[in-house]
Amino acid sequence: METPYYLYDMNLLESTLTQAQTAADLYNMKLMYAIKANTNKRVLEKIKSYGFGIDAVSIGEIELAIECGFLPNQIVFAGSGKTKREISRALEYGIAVLHCESIQEWDYISSIYTNDCPTQIALRINPNVSVDTHANIQTGGENHKFGVSIREAHDLIERLLQENASLLPCGFHFHVGSQITQMDFFEDMSIAVNRFLSSLPSNFEFNYLNLGGGLGINYNDPETDCMPNFVGWMRAIRPHFSTERFPVIHLEPGRSLVGQSGKIIAEVLYVKDRPGEKIAILDAGMNDLMRPALYEARHLVTIHQAISHNQTIENYTVAGPSCESTDTFGKNFRLPVLQTGEQVAIHSCGAYAESMRLDYNQRGKAACVYLETPAVNYVGKESSVEMVNAE
Repeated sequence: METPYYLYDMNLLESTLTQAQTAADLYNMKLMYAIKANTNKRVLEKIKSYGFGIDAVSIGEIELAIECGFLPNQIVFAGSGKTKREISRALEYGIAVLHCESIQEWDYISSIYTNDCPTQIALRINPNVSVDTHANIQTGGENHKFGVSIREAHDLIERLLQENASLLPCGFHFHVGSQITQMDFFEDMSIAVNRFLSSLPSNFEFNYLNLGGGLGINYNDPETDCMPNFVGWMRAIRPHFSTERFPVIHLEPGRSLVGQSGKIIAEVLYVKDRPGEKIAILDAGMNDLMRPALYEARHLVTIHQAISHNQTIENYTVAGPSCESTDTFGKNFRLPVLQTGEQVAIHSCGAYAESMRLDYNQRGKAACVYLETPAVNYVGKESSVEMVNAE
């Protein structure tokens, strides 16, 4: 079939969702899928079937979730730049929780909030916790745009208590970054959260705690390590919060649920010899997968369909067709000698690939193909294929 296309392994997606939910049941967690990771309706349908909620960051994501059958009371809404229209619409829908991220936002919500509204309002707190991930996907430092500072949260809560305000925060939301693979950072966050919670006024009551997402996946070796460490993630968090005080803690996995279930299949258009390197030009590029151009992310590239059986290995820079020098997937990919017409697979594209795609150069949206594979094998043994054309 015509390339490029997004290839989704639906069995791997199901297995990942199953393991995530099993871990959540073990550690008394409620999972809210971060829909920004992948908005494919077929993927959302599968996630909904597991009973997950939705973490949205725009009214468009809320409305997509509702269109796909999620109930408003299964949706939470974050975002550092919500518009007044978005806030009003979210309250009209009656979503579960709106995560307020600034004092000005709180004041606006208070001005329109009515007592019959079922939506609860939580404060997103910036805990000033650093994590070892790319600078462009860190969110919890004191100078990041997300959330309110600890000082601002204290001042607001004390003001509201003094005013005997009718609207008080139902609890708190924290999120410190993405693609975190060292569990120590989740422990550090939990310690910082506990320190904040213990500093709150004794007469302030709340019942909601959301510790965000951020669990990473293995981009280097996705073929043998395709399952994120859900148990390690939750085990790093749960001991810091008693089930008596917090019977349920909300988490917002995104990439970890869907990342490994997707690939991009692309064709080699040309191979160019340049001093000291070979450049393979693909028909897939930054418009199909933005992460490498955005923050130099690296995805494994392998042969998907070879023309010859030449096993000589060479170094390649793998690049896309867009009219931008940054439209490259990286250097030093060790691949068998490539020929025009061969197909390669770009792995770990289930998250932030299709959902971040661009119309740049007007190349059009790639189609989606969905694979149902035997439960015991995630690679190769295709039993059925369904193609959905680009919209």
